[in-house]
Amino acid sequence: MGPHSNVGGHAARVIGVIATLALAVFLVIGCGETDTLDPTPSLLATVPVDGSEVAEGDIVTVIFDLDSGIVTVNGAAAQGGGVTRTFQVADHGVQSISWGDGSTATLGYDVTPVDVTPADLVDVAPYDVRDRTAVDPFDVQDGLMLVFSEPVDVIQLTLLSEAIQEIWLPYTGGALDWVATADGNTITLNANPADPIFPGTRYDVVGCVVDRAGHVTSVAFWFETYIEPA
Repeated sequence: MGPHSNVGGHAARVIGVIATLALAVFLVIGCGETDTLDPTPSLLATVPVDGSEVAEGDIVTVIFDLDSGIVTVNGAAAQGGGVTRTFQVADHGVQSISWGDGSTATLGYDVTPVDVTPADLVDVAPYDVRDRTAVDPFDVQDGLMLVFSEPVDVIQLTLLSEAIQEIWLPYTGGALDWVATADGNTITLNANPADPIFPGTRYDVVGCVVDRAGHVTSVAFWFETYIEPA
């Protein structure tokens, strides 16, 4: 057998080895394809938690275990990237989330509507003296309570006096040293024994209160105590 035959045989063996290696590489790559598929992100948590009481427009953060790609809430794209997204709570409680390849979740919040109106003065106690005459001083000697339609705080509230009967001119005129305090829906003008309520006098309650949303309500009403007989 000549030298050309040996060369041919050697070449054939090399080609065979290369073919075997190529097949092995192909098989390895082919078998590994299932391991490179991206797993579906899972929703881990929300802040605030599902079921919480929130105000309309509050920000909710949703947290995934992996980058969740495009996330929509009620059909609108959420903000952020990576494993966290944020969105504003709609005016209804149900928030429908979708991400990835058709994954979905539904959150249910107790949504408080945005406060767009100031508080109303709905009552005065111990009885409603607004714009009344012939009020008995004894009925208001312990103070006045102003009841509003929602929780409020005091900006300024003053009780002014003006004598309508000459006998009380030396004792009335100007602001009484009564302190206003807030408790929920009620503002109390706390009486001061050093500044009592006199007969034959006009009293004006003037000032402002503010609700939790920052809306200011002006307060202005008067009452007159009875005039003593001459």
